[in-house]
Amino acid sequence: MDYSTLKNLKTSDFEKAADGYRAVSDMASAAQDALEQRISVKMRNSLSGSAADAALTQLRELAKDFHYTQVECGVLSTTLNALASDLQAAKSKLDAAVADAEGERLTVEKNGSVTYPEGGDKYQGKTPPGGMVNGVTDQKHMASTR
Repeated sequence: MDYSTLKNLKTSDFEKAADGYRAVSDMASAAQDALEQRISVKMRNSLSGSAADAALTQLRELAKDFHYTQVECGVLSTTLNALASDLQAAKSKLDAAVADAEGERLTVEKNGSVTYPEGGDKYQGKTPPGGMVNGVTDQKHMASTR
C-alpha cells in the first residue's frame, strides 16, 4: 500500500461492510431457527406421508444453506473488522509520523517523500542545504537495487 492510499484510507468503510455481513449472518441465523424450530415442528406435528417427508428433507437442506450463509458471513464480518483494526493501527502510526515531521518543519509530500529546509549547524562554514528524501518502498527504487 502506498503513502497516499494509507493516508486517505477510511477504515470505517471496512467496518460498515463488516456490519452488513453481520446483519446477513443474523438474518440467516433467524431463518435457520424458524425453519428448524417452528416450521418443521409444525409440519411434523400436523402432516404425514411421503410428500411431507420430502418437504421436511428439503427444509433440512435449506436450513443447512442458511447455516452456511450464517457462518461464512460471520467469518467475513470478523475478517473485515480485523483488517480495519490492522489498517487503523498502521494509519495511526503514519499520521503520528507525519505530525512529528511537520513539527520538525519537514514537509511530507503527496507521494510520501519528505522535504526539509536548509539549516542546522554550519559545516565548513556553510549552512547545509535543504533537500528531499524518499523511502525505499518505492517500487522503482526497490527493483533497481536488487
